[in-house]
Amino acid sequence: MPTTPKYALPYPALADTPDVPRDLEALATRLDATLDARLTRISRGAAGPITGGAPSVLAFVTEDIDDLGAWTVSFASRLTAPAAGWYDLGATVMYDQFANSDAFVALRLVNPAVTLPFSATGRFPTAALGWGATIGGPVHMAAGQYAEVQIGVWGAATFTVSQAAAWLVALK
Repeated sequence: MPTTPKYALPYPALADTPDVPRDLEALATRLDATLDARLTRISRGAAGPITGGAPSVLAFVTEDIDDLGAWTVSFASRLTAPAAGWYDLGATVMYDQFANSDAFVALRLVNPAVTLPFSATGRFPTAALGWGATIGGPVHMAAGQYAEVQIGVWGAATFTVSQAAAWLVALK
């Protein structure tokens, strides 16, 4: 049975004797091996109050999925790459209400430090109901390198995070 050049997915050749169950089983088996998603997703509920000024590193409290073994409660703010490679790294943060302030959320890699182009800033008008952002994208990480979610607000405002999640997905 020939295979595709990129993922080696099997398909029947024109000269092969038709056998749909066998062919589907071969394809399904190869897809299982190829598309084995390995991921870690962590989340938390409310956090704060957080006072404006320097960025804060957001700690997480719930391990939703951890196929990668990338999170531990003893390092609750970190998503650590178990091996060198490409990962989809992302975070979602929702802020509660506060007024006339600029809030932000950013991802940063640590050990070694790398500035990532993933960040978002939002302006809360007076009596705003809140603001949220989802940021992320592909990034190459060294084994043991970790990422953290930074949050903050410009100025002297005080705010809370209503909910947050972060994820790390190993890309093949």
